[in-house]
Amino acid sequence: MVRIGWNFVDAPALTRTAIKQRQTRIRLRQVAYDLMATQGVDATSIQQITDGTDIGFGTFYNYYASKEALALDVLDCAIHNIGERNDLVTRRLDETDPARIVANSVRFVIREMTTNSMWRFWLDRLDLLIDRAIVGFGPYGLRDIGRAVAAGRYHLVNDDPTLAWHHLVWMMTAAARDVLDGRAGPTAERDYVVGLMRINGLAHDDADAVTSTELPESPALPIDFAFDIPS
Repeated sequence: MVRIGWNFVDAPALTRTAIKQRQTRIRLRQVAYDLMATQGVDATSIQQITDGTDIGFGTFYNYYASKEALALDVLDCAIHNIGERNDLVTRRLDETDPARIVANSVRFVIREMTTNSMWRFWLDRLDLLIDRAIVGFGPYGLRDIGRAVAAGRYHLVNDDPTLAWHHLVWMMTAAARDVLDGRAGPTAERDYVVGLMRINGLAHDDADAVTSTELPESPALPIDFAFDIPS
């Protein structure tokens, strides 16, 4: 059994060549992430990536058509990792209020986007970032929105969780972009999330309360660079 995206399925045994190619693709993602998270996507060159992966420059194109194509795979892996880390935080805080769980998760994502250099590249390309975030964070976000609705904490516009989810992703990424561009002050992380909570039907005082948690440092969790979004 192997994992394809979110599922485990039967698959034929890989040849030695296929295994080596898979390992090289994973290594390319890992090296690219380390560079991009430190110096940003724009400042990271294919030569740096291939040097770190110990492959020839031309070999890179056997795996990716461009640096941007590799960066997109790296983004998917990073999004998946943040979703997993947010779940860890929820368990460590022993949090049970689904509205507060959503608020905490959104605040963690905004914080990640504004402290990891890789995200600047994607926040300048919101059309791509929004699409990947809607899909990549979707299993976590739609689950948590559903739980909040079931608990009577959320009262959605048109009772539409998909619409609520899209609102959340747009506002979350807009908040991070505004912070990086200097258009938002030091309380922006909470202010935007309070607005999100109110859109989803919480009263002002309640929205303010569920964003008041002192968040711990996001836990360390190795990124799964073998992860691929299900097609």
